[in-house]
Amino acid sequence: MTQGKNGDDNALAELASAAEVLASVLEVEKNEILKQLTELVNRRAALERVKKRPSLRLVLDL
Repeated sequence: MTQGKNGDDNALAELASAAEVLASVLEVEKNEILKQLTELVNRRAALERVKKRPSLRLVLDL
């Protein structure tokens, strides 16, 4: 019976370790997505500012 419990404990430890790795990977992915979204928002804001300036609109042909 002790062997079965140790096996269960080992399996649970492996699952917990895998869950920690997955959580870490997901955190990295989340941070990358947030970084890209921030860049897109900043680019859009810059484009909107450019559209409001007629001299730049001519140069950029917007």
